[in-house]
Amino acid sequence: MSEKGSAWEGLWAEAMARVAASGEPAPDMPQENLQALLQELSVSRVALGMLRDELAGTRGQLEKSRDELRAIYENAPVMMCLLDRTRNIIYANHAFKAFTGVDDDQLVMSRACGVLGCINALDDPRGCGHGRNCADCNVRRAMEEVLATGESRRGIEYKTTLVRNGESDEVVMLASIARLSTGGAHNLLLCLEDITERTRAEEFARCQEERLRLAMEATSDGFWEWDVTSGNAVFSPRMYEMLGHTPDSLNADAATWAQLMHPDERSDAREKVRSFSRSGEEYYHSENRFLSKSGGWRWIMCRGRVVERTPQGGPLRLVGTSTDITERKLAEEALRESEERFKGLADSIGNVAVHSFSAEGIIRYWNQASEKVYGYTAEEALGKDIYALIIPEDVRDEARSALREWAKLGLPIPPLELLLQRKDGSPVPIMSSYAILRRPGCESEFFCMDMDLTEQKEAQAALRESEARRLESERRLLHAQKLESLGVLAGGIAHDFNNLLMAVLGNVELSMEMLSPLSPALDGLREAMNAARRAVDLTRQMLAYSGRGQFMLVHLDLNELVRENAHMLRAAISKNVTMNLQAGDALPPILADPGQLQQVVMNLITNASEAVGEKPGIVRLATGTMECDAAYLAKSRLAPPEPGRYVWLEVADTGCGMERETVERLFDPFFTTKFTGRGLGMSAVQGIIKGHRGAIMVDSTPERGSTIRVLFPAAHVEPAPKPQKASGTGREPAVFSGTVLVVDDEELVLKLGGSMLGRLGFSVLSATNGGEAVDIYREKGRDITAVLLDLTMPVMDGVATLRALREVNPEVRVILCSGFTKNEVTSRFPLEGLSGFLQKPYHLKALQAELGRVLGVAQV
Repeated sequence: MSEKGSAWEGLWAEAMARVAASGEPAPDMPQENLQALLQELSVSRVALGMLRDELAGTRGQLEKSRDELRAIYENAPVMMCLLDRTRNIIYANHAFKAFTGVDDDQLVMSRACGVLGCINALDDPRGCGHGRNCADCNVRRAMEEVLATGESRRGIEYKTTLVRNGESDEVVMLASIARLSTGGAHNLLLCLEDITERTRAEEFARCQEERLRLAMEATSDGFWEWDVTSGNAVFSPRMYEMLGHTPDSLNADAATWAQLMHPDERSDAREKVRSFSRSGEEYYHSENRFLSKSGGWRWIMCRGRVVERTPQGGPLRLVGTSTDITERKLAEEALRESEERFKGLADSIGNVAVHSFSAEGIIRYWNQASEKVYGYTAEEALGKDIYALIIPEDVRDEARSALREWAKLGLPIPPLELLLQRKDGSPVPIMSSYAILRRPGCESEFFCMDMDLTEQKEAQAALRESEARRLESERRLLHAQKLESLGVLAGGIAHDFNNLLMAVLGNVELSMEMLSPLSPALDGLREAMNAARRAVDLTRQMLAYSGRGQFMLVHLDLNELVRENAHMLRAAISKNVTMNLQAGDALPPILADPGQLQQVVMNLITNASEAVGEKPGIVRLATGTMECDAAYLAKSRLAPPEPGRYVWLEVADTGCGMERETVERLFDPFFTTKFTGRGLGMSAVQGIIKGHRGAIMVDSTPERGSTIRVLFPAAHVEPAPKPQKASGTGREPAVFSGTVLVVDDEELVLKLGGSMLGRLGFSVLSATNGGEAVDIYREKGRDITAVLLDLTMPVMDGVATLRALREVNPEVRVILCSGFTKNEVTSRFPLEGLSGFLQKPYHLKALQAELGRVLGVAQV
C-alpha cells in the first residue's frame, strides 16, 4: 500500500470517528474531493486484493512448515515435550509418550518428572514438585537457568531412578533445554534421550579395556600391530622392555625386529611368514630367539591374528601379543635333561620296572626292566591299557577304581604287594610303589616302580623250608634228648637188672645142670627160669624205648611174621572190627629181631582197634616194598635213614583219627589219650624202629582214621636157616682148660662167672674194676687164656680196660659183656682188638659157645 493511501485512510478514519462521536451525519464533501476519494478507494481495493492474496500464500507456507515441524517433532527418535514455567507439560511427542506409557489426557498439565516416574519427584509429600533431592537435579537447575537467561543448554547427562509399574529402573538420560517465548510467555522445550544401554556398553567396554590392560600387565605380554604391506608396526611399551629397549632406542618396524632375531633362525622365520601368507590361515604362531640390549638371547613367543586382508585374501594387517618365554624354555631344557637323566637312571636299574600311565591307564613310559619283568617290549606296551596288560582279569576293575579314587582324593598310595601277570599269562609277585604327578591343566599321571619278588619269594620259601627243617631238627633233637635221657635211665636199670638176673638165671641153670632129669626140683627151677626170662624181656622192652634194645637180629621175611601171628593179632582186636591182611608179593628179607617186630605189629594193631572204638570199623594190615628217596624219608618221625629199597608194614584204621597236636606227641614217652594207658607203647615202637635203622610215617585225619607205616632196610642176602633151640638139660658141657680173668663190679656176677667157668673146666681169676684187672694181667698174663670183661664199671670202664690190656699184650683174647646189643656197643665205642661179645644176661650154653669160638675149641 502507498504512503498516500495510508494517509488517506488515516484521515478517513479520523472523520468517521468524529461523526460517530457527535451523532451528526457526515458533512458533505466537495465534489473534487469526492472524486479523488473514489479514485483512492478504487486503488486501495486493488491493493487490498493483492495483500489478501499475499497473505493467503504466506499462511499456506506457514501451515506447511508447521506440519513439517510437527511431523519432525512427532517422529523424532528422542523424547520432546513443551513445558510451561512450572514444568507442566503442554505438549509431548510420540517418543515421550511411548517411553512413559502415558496418553495425551494424562500428559497435559502434568509435571514432566512425575510422568517420567523420577523417584525424586515421587518422593514429594507437598506435591509442589520439590522432592528431597530435586534441588540437586542437574535438569531442574538447567531449566531454571534457561528460563532466567534465555540461553539454551545441551548435553546434560544425569542418572536417576525411574519407578514404572511398581518397578525401579536405573537410567541414564541426556537432556537439552531451550526457552520459547510466545505471546509474551516463556515456555521450555525439553529434549531427552535414554542413553542407559549406550552408557552401559561404554562402561562395559571401558571395563573390558581396563581388564585387558591389567591382564597384559599381569602376563607381562607385549602388544603389537603389524601392517604387512608397509612393514610398519605399533608396539606397546612392554615390547621394548622385553629386550631391554625403550621406544627411543628401537624402531617400530618388522625389519628392525627381524635383525634382532638369531641368525640361525632368520631363514626359517622368513619362510614361515611366506607360508603363512599363502595358507590363508587366520592365526600365526612363532617362537624365536632375539638379541636383547644387554647382549643375551631371549626366547620370544609371538601369537597373532589376521584382522584385515587384501582383496586377494592375503594378510594385510595382524595384531597380536609377544611373550618372553625364556624361563619356560630354560625350564623345558632342564626338564628334558632331567627326563634324559631319569630315563638313563630308570634303564640302568636292572631289577626295578619303572613305567608311567595316565589316569585312564594308557602307558606312556616303559623302561627296559619292565620289558624283562613283564615280557612286553616298549613298542608293544606304549599306548596300551596297563590294566589289560599286567593286571589279572579278576581284580582289574577293582585296581582301576582304587587308583582313580586315590587320584581323586589326593591320597598317598602305600606300597603294595601284588600278584600281577606276564605276557605269557604266568603270575609274577610284585612290590609296587606309586606316585601321582599332578600338573595344572594336565591330566594326572601315575609313576610306578615295580620290583620283581620272584627270587625273594623263592628265597623266603627256601628260608621257610630251612626254618621248618631246623624246627623239625630241633624237635627231633629234643625228642632224641628225651629218649636219650630215657635210654640212660633204662641203661642203668638194665645194667643193674641184668647183673641180678644173670645171677638168678646162671645159678638156676647151673642147678638144673647138676640135677638129674628125674629130680622133682626141676619143675620149680624151670618156673624160676621162666620168670627170670620174663624179667629179661622186661628189661629189653625198657631198652627198646630208647632204641637201644637187645635185638637178636636174623634175616626175616615180614610176610611170614605176619602170617605166623595172624591168629594172635585177630584175637587182639575188638569183635566189631574187621581186620584185612594185604601181603605184598616176594618181599626181600630184612635184618630184624622177630620178637621186637612182633611187639611193633601188636602195638599198632591194638592202637588201631582202640581208635575204631565200639562202632563197626576196619583195620588193614599190609606189607610191600618201595624205593625211597631222601625227600620221602625226610617225612619220617625219626632221623631220616639212607635212601634205598625198603620193606614196609602199614596199619590203617577207619577210627576217630588224630588232631595235629596229638600226632606231634604220638611218640612222646608217657603220653597217652587213653584213661588206662601208660604212654609207652608207641615210644617202644619208635625205639624198636630206630634200633632197626628204619623210618616211621604217620598220616591221620580227624574222624577219618589213621595210617602208620614202618619201613625197614631191605637185606641183600637170602634168609639163613633158623637157629635150633637148645635141647633139654642133663647134657655135659665141653671141658676147657686154662685160666679166665673175670672182670665185673658186681659180686654176684663174679661168683656166677666163676661157677660157670669152673663148670667148663677153667681156672678163674676175679677183678672188681678195670684197674685191678690190668694189674693182675701184667702179673699173670702169660697164664691167662681169656678175659671176660664187663663194659660198665667204675674206676676204669670196659673200653679203657680193653685198651690198657692190649698195651700189655696186643694178642690178648677179650670177650666183652654188656646189657646192650653188639651192634649198639660197636657203634658207640671204639673196640679194636675185641675177640668176642656176650649180651647179658647170658646162660652157660652161650658162654660155652662164645669161648669155644674165641679159643678155637670145637663144640660137641
